[in-house]
Amino acid sequence: MAGTDALTGCTTRRVFEAIFEQVRKNALRNDAPLSLLAIDIDHFKQINDRHGHAAGDLVLYTLTDIFRSHLRDNDTLCRWGGDEFLILLGDCTLPNAIRVADAIRAAVACHTIRPADHAIACTISVGAAEYKPGEDLRALVARADLAMYTAKRDGRDQVSKA
Repeated sequence: MAGTDALTGCTTRRVFEAIFEQVRKNALRNDAPLSLLAIDIDHFKQINDRHGHAAGDLVLYTLTDIFRSHLRDNDTLCRWGGDEFLILLGDCTLPNAIRVADAIRAAVACHTIRPADHAIACTISVGAAEYKPGEDLRALVARADLAMYTAKRDGRDQVSKA
């Protein structure tokens, strides 16, 4: 249970860190690419403020299902904190990671969440980064996060690369 977020079913941060180390070692051993997506739900606080926390929980649950529908079995989805998620894409170059991120972004933008008697439209901002040999998880997350904040600064509902 401690390895899985109770609301979304995503991997927790602690387990994600261990998975990253294993995937990183495999990528180095096989000279394979490895990419990371940092995802943040645009204006999530406003969703909670306007519609309540139960609606916010439904948004989190629904969006993680959308994320999963675009991932392979060996990809790892993590709830990093609040409304921020990380996706670890083993054997994935940056251009391919950007394609995955943009497919997820488009699917979220086209989906309407309907709690009770109202509709909630959501968008996400995504940062994509490819692992550099010797880089630790903290540095990789920082680069993906910076790219995600660039996407937010440049208008939200988009993907930016590190």
